[in-house]
Amino acid sequence: MLRALFFILFSSAFLANAQTIGGLINSYAKVTAVNGVSFTIGTPGGKAEAALSDFDAGALVLIYQVKGVTSSATTNVSAYGEVVNYRSPASQ
Repeated sequence: MLRALFFILFSSAFLANAQTIGGLINSYAKVTAVNGVSFTIGTPGGKAEAALSDFDAGALVLIYQVKGVTSSATTNVSAYGEVVNYRSPASQ
């Protein structure tokens, strides 16, 4: 009995909080300058209502730097994604 009651309460907690997420939910912006621990960003993009306020002080952000490569094919063929040249990020 106690086990069944626990299962019902536990299950209803998950069902009551279920949410559907669709479309773009994040904002992104290109970092245009870095000065110590501060950085400057360009115009935000991503979700339809993206704004600079998405990046206010205290907001959680992820900053990453990707390394650009040159690919042999850009269409959906068997060689798609084959790396031809590994460029350094500074050369972009």
